[in-house]
Amino acid sequence: MVNVKMERVAQRGWKGIRFFLPFFTFLSFLFLTSSVFAQGVAVIANPSAPSLTREQVKALFLGFSTTLPDGTPAQLIMLKGDGVKQKFLKGLLGISESEYKAHWLQKALAGEGVPPRELTPDEILAVVKTQKGAIGVIPLDKVGEGVKVILEIR
Repeated sequence: MVNVKMERVAQRGWKGIRFFLPFFTFLSFLFLTSSVFAQGVAVIANPSAPSLTREQVKALFLGFSTTLPDGTPAQLIMLKGDGVKQKFLKGLLGISESEYKAHWLQKALAGEGVPPRELTPDEILAVVKTQKGAIGVIPLDKVGEGVKVILEIR
């Protein structure tokens, strides 16, 4: 008799979990992605770099331009696999990460350039502070002293 009651409780409990599990999964997904998409993206450069327009930054990160307006060779640095990277790619370039990789693979195979290096935000800051033509993509809240913000994507 007790086993029958326990089985019924267990069955009802499982039905409740089956109902709420997708709901909680969806809520946690919204919470995690909203924090990434609420975060802004900063394109930073060495303080000695000239100002760049949105179109110039786009041309650099697509490999159509390799130098800054003052003739300095550009050293592009992309954020290592992150939601901020995806926001940059969609917000500025209008493409997905897989389309971006395919674009650079095609350019590399044609001998038309190499894709930007991928580093962590702290590594990007260190490189951009010390190298004249360095331009990097980092989360807006990671911007520190010693760099110049040339573009913000919110």
